[in-house]
Amino acid sequence: MKTLTAIATLCTFGAIPITAAAQEVPEPEFTFGTALTATVDVTNDGTLDSIEGELSGEMAIGGFFTGIALTSVYQDPTDSVEYEVYLGYGGGFANGLEWAAQYSYIGLDTSGYDGEEVSLEAAFPVSDRVELGAAVIANPDTWESDQEIGVGFDLTDRWALGALVGNSEADNQIYGEIGVGYDAGEGLSFEIVYEDAENDPAVLSFTMGFEWGA
Repeated sequence: MKTLTAIATLCTFGAIPITAAAQEVPEPEFTFGTALTATVDVTNDGTLDSIEGELSGEMAIGGFFTGIALTSVYQDPTDSVEYEVYLGYGGGFANGLEWAAQYSYIGLDTSGYDGEEVSLEAAFPVSDRVELGAAVIANPDTWESDQEIGVGFDLTDRWALGALVGNSEADNQIYGEIGVGYDAGEGLSFEIVYEDAENDPAVLSFTMGFEWGA
């Protein structure tokens, strides 16, 4: 993973002039969300794999963003909640390319497990309705990473289709996802995602989410 090289390459496209941004004092924007996800094991006759709830909040100001996400842990004898605290910075370019770099600290409430992730993501619009994306997510202790490429289609103003393929160095496997989402308006959304990997069972997840704020 060559994070600095990747960022330098993106910067050659030409960022928005700093002098223009300096003339305005940005105000913080706050976004909150909640989601409920049910996952079934497709490989094993559609048995229930998990039910998880999530509560999240984020603040963004002038390209910087930070937030926290709390996710329930399904039927674990020790832990009840997984938490993720993150900090990052993102920007865009005149040609439509957008990027974000992020650091995350992840832990469990009782067992004391914790871990870290660093990531670099980029997305580029091919047309008004099609976007290509790529991401690298790495463990800073070992620098083993997941590399992902994906594509998103806005089928209508409310329906969207997405797919990605990834490679996990830690798990030594290729994985993929395909999903469809529906924006019901007023912050309410629904999503169905099919996930499969070389060494793991295929699963199908159903998510209902609600977001409010800026």
